[in-house]
Amino acid sequence: MVTRFKGAVGRSRIGSSVDSSQAGFTRSVREQINVVIDKYREWVDHMVGVSPEVLMGALQPTFELSQVYVPVQEGNLKDSGYLEYATSRGYTQVEIGYARGGQPDYAVYVHEHPEMFHEPPTRYKFLEAALEEDIDNVQARIIGGYKEASGV
Repeated sequence: MVTRFKGAVGRSRIGSSVDSSQAGFTRSVREQINVVIDKYREWVDHMVGVSPEVLMGALQPTFELSQVYVPVQEGNLKDSGYLEYATSRGYTQVEIGYARGGQPDYAVYVHEHPEMFHEPPTRYKFLEAALEEDIDNVQARIIGGYKEASGV
């Protein structure tokens, strides 16, 4: 992982006019700061590394709720549900959805049309309803997951 963080104290170079005790002190402080910066970078890399696990864990209950709400006739729509992540350039993106690639082709219609009868607890807007109902819990799970991962 590449952590974009740079820390510095004082001037970048110690000139020849600087007293040797001051130069030694400056070098000592820099070494100490570098230890802190290295530990900070390790922590940031760790937190970036746990992001997929934290985010997937936070959204798994929401996905499960959407699976309760999704209408089932033959099971194709329910089976098309997915929750997955991709990491690129140190960023994690989680995607939750149904009918990737347009299959089954009736997914949007079933999701958007209230006039279609659905045997409770299934419903139209099955994914949207799950997301809306669980949003506060998702946020709490994300915060809790990062707290746990950070050791706070």
